[in-house]
Amino acid sequence: MPSDIGVKMGVTGLAQFKQSMNQAQQSVKTLDAALKLNEKQYKANGDAETYMQQKSKLLQQQIAAQNTVVKQGQQALAAMEKNGVNPASQAYQKMQQQVLNAQTALLGMHDQLNTVGESAQETAQKTDQLADNLNGINKKVSFDAVLGGIGKITDGMEAAGHKIEAIARDVWD
Repeated sequence: MPSDIGVKMGVTGLAQFKQSMNQAQQSVKTLDAALKLNEKQYKANGDAETYMQQKSKLLQQQIAAQNTVVKQGQQALAAMEKNGVNPASQAYQKMQQQVLNAQTALLGMHDQLNTVGESAQETAQKTDQLADNLNGINKKVSFDAVLGGIGKITDGMEAAGHKIEAIARDVWD
């Protein structure tokens, strides 16, 4: 009888582990879908700053969920070894492959997050450069200077009109 209880506890533990692992993997998939939606929204709206912030936030959440998948997989491998499962067995090899795939995906997520950070820095630098250029243009061509120039042109045209009028009167008289 005690051996039956042990087996039931082992099966129950395995079922809970699988359920927990599936939930963590589902979280990663859900966050992946959210990343895709974020990208589509950016393409529709063109708001790069919001896109980068949201992508960074989602990637950080996805990394946390993927870390859970990796840790649970590593715990499963340790439990398998502790319970005497042969590392050459198909079940052990399958779990080890899942852990390696999860670790590879995790590294890819870190790369994406680094790329987002670099892109955000480049965007900030280009924005700063644009602001500097606009400030330089503003200093070179102020609104008051443009109005003053238009006023001088108007005065010059008025003076030219008076001279033409004077010449025309001399010619007709």
